[in-house]
Amino acid sequence: MNESFADHLDTIEGLLTVNQICDLFGLHHDTVYRWVRANEIPVIRIGTAAKPLLRFAPNELANWVREVPYYFHGPSRFVTHWMEIQVLQRGGPRCRPPLLAKVLALIGYDWMATARRIADDPSLSFSVFHLMDDFQEAVKQLPVSEQRQLLADIREGKSGDPTFVCEDAE
Repeated sequence: MNESFADHLDTIEGLLTVNQICDLFGLHHDTVYRWVRANEIPVIRIGTAAKPLLRFAPNELANWVREVPYYFHGPSRFVTHWMEIQVLQRGGPRCRPPLLAKVLALIGYDWMATARRIADDPSLSFSVFHLMDDFQEAVKQLPVSEQRQLLADIREGKSGDPTFVCEDAE
């Protein structure tokens, strides 16, 4: 059974550091500290009030993620953002990370053909939002570990066969 990000958080033992939160959530340190200052994320402050040590309880974070889903959806948000840039600015991804084929198979229709049509015909640009929603929902069906692996592959530039042949590709 596929795990949601909140379910994944429930499986983590011990308290988490700011660095671990940044890595797990794919956030910048400044974002985490801003959320802490605004009391938007559950945090445990240890030590003096002037310079507390910040720690995060995974079960409290899991509840928070369930309550405020608009803040965070796991790595799927970043994978979807990458794909949106690929479709809107490049006409589609030049290369395909290995897990991308699994995501596209989960969608239930030829997502890449639809993306090509939207990229080729500017009058269809309104359809990109539905296309990206379908893509993000498919990414969310992957276990969090696979979502994180896909994101890591994207960041590292790992890929399988080219998906689109681009004129400007080296």
